[in-house]
Amino acid sequence: MAANPNTISAGIKETWAKAYQITHHKTPVYPAFANFRLAADLKKGDTVNRHYRNTLVAYDMGGDGSYQRQAITDTQEQLVINKEKEASFYIKELDEIQNHLPTRKAHALDSSAAIFNQIDGDILGEYDQFTNDLDDADVTGGTDGNGITITTSNVRKLFSRALKKMQRDNVRLDNNAKFSGFRKEDFGQSRGVAVLSPDLYQMLLESLDGKETALGDKVGINGHQGRYF
Repeated sequence: MAANPNTISAGIKETWAKAYQITHHKTPVYPAFANFRLAADLKKGDTVNRHYRNTLVAYDMGGDGSYQRQAITDTQEQLVINKEKEASFYIKELDEIQNHLPTRKAHALDSSAAIFNQIDGDILGEYDQFTNDLDDADVTGGTDGNGITITTSNVRKLFSRALKKMQRDNVRLDNNAKFSGFRKEDFGQSRGVAVLSPDLYQMLLESLDGKETALGDKVGINGHQGRYF
């Protein structure tokens, strides 16, 4: 076929979208279990001190009314506020006026997402500091201290074994409580929260899907997602 002899391509209209493409950010999970009670009064350089008490035991009273005094001890834990993160950018006023997109607003949202995700990573990175954990020995009877290989046959044990550990530590959970967006201090009663990776959540769904139970029907037919254990 011969080449088009016309040279009018310069007049072909270009169309510009009036909005940015959709950007998917990771949703931070730290508000589900973080404590914000002291946040309003803290700034970089401050040190937070909290104490916990030792355990007292009951002794038999002597026949003559004598008793044994116990030493009481308060142990101090410290948290130093030593991080200061930023995700700044600069847009010249003229560029903002000339741009047909909401440049400043869109990049500001990205900036806030970067900060929140950094907080999320810092908090989740503290998991290896916990003294009470769930490992291979707890779930599969494997080696103490090793991670757990999750399958559709053992994934539900994570919830029951975690609940057992908390109950043995006298942690009282309100099974009717629902997550409303932020953790609320609830002295005496609290709700359990699990942070699940997409991989673990997949195993949980596959373990329920196809089961001839009411819960299995909810998941398989309605795409049910919500409270578990």
